[in-house]
Amino acid sequence: MTPPPPQRRLPFIIGVMAVLLAAVIAVSVAINKADSTTPVGALTPTPVPTPATPCASPSPAFTTGSSSSPSPSASASASASASASATASASASRSSGTPARLEAASASASPSASPSSSPSASPSPSASPTPTPTPSPTASPTAEATVGALPVACTPCTGQTFGSDLSPLNPPSDVHKYSAAPPMTIDTSKLYLVTLNTTRGTIQLCLGPALAPNTVNVIVTLVRNGYYNGIPFHRVCPNSADSSCGGSGSTLDIAQFGDPNCIGNVNASTCGEGGPGFTFDDETVMGNYTVGCVAMANSGANTNGSQMFICTGDDSSQLAKSYNLFGTVSSGLNVAQALTKGDVITTATVQEQS
Repeated sequence: MTPPPPQRRLPFIIGVMAVLLAAVIAVSVAINKADSTTPVGALTPTPVPTPATPCASPSPAFTTGSSSSPSPSASASASASASASATASASASRSSGTPARLEAASASASPSASPSSSPSASPSPSASPTPTPTPSPTASPTAEATVGALPVACTPCTGQTFGSDLSPLNPPSDVHKYSAAPPMTIDTSKLYLVTLNTTRGTIQLCLGPALAPNTVNVIVTLVRNGYYNGIPFHRVCPNSADSSCGGSGSTLDIAQFGDPNCIGNVNASTCGEGGPGFTFDDETVMGNYTVGCVAMANSGANTNGSQMFICTGDDSSQLAKSYNLFGTVSSGLNVAQALTKGDVITTATVQEQS
């Protein structure tokens, strides 16, 4: 019997398996190499932005207490004699019958230019040449002139909810003429949000009764009764052409408004002298005049009315603590910083914290 031929299939199968194994190894190496050269960003999902959280701490404007007590000097480096001189000048000017004006000018511009300095240090607005035409107070906003309001990073109003616009409360027949200061009607435990719709854009102010309860009460009453509708910004600093800003060397940054005398003509001789028909007392300044702060304008001690100003820059070293500090910009600081003399508040509304 002839023996069967030797099996030849086993070597063939072993060869095929070796080839397949080599192919698998080659593919694996190729994949690993591709992974090592692929940018990480292409493999990692884009993270979802974390929503903004409410303020961890209050705005500088709402910080109660200060390392330095209120002082008639606008600068920590001002000498006592210079301060006394400025105070004497202010008293003499007010007693001479000079029309009252807001005195929020830089004290460091000159020894006589203290914020509480004489009204005579600020010539009549009509005497100050304006280098460029100012916008008409009745002009409607244009796309080019309007600035989109940006929120301020952190204010006490951040993350809070507010009710609907407060309706008028016992307004006089002429909303610009009151016979007496309004009674206390606000809830001092709540914040108030004022919205200024201007020809330059929208600005929102967060008012804190904890800073100055009487001041907030007055402003809330005036706003809800329509007092500020149509009133222009009549003093915007810096402005080298406006001596009330402290001159070309001044670093004062403010946007002032609130005088109905300025409606229709920010260069009128009486613009800057007007008010609501009453005055109210000063309140202790519980902070510094940092960028975005809102404070009352005055023409001396206890002469607050309706005029106020927004600090469009840090005026801490420029102003004595003589101006009731009662809030801060919560949205639209960029709009405030873009304001020019003559820009108008078309409407102003106020809401109470829910």
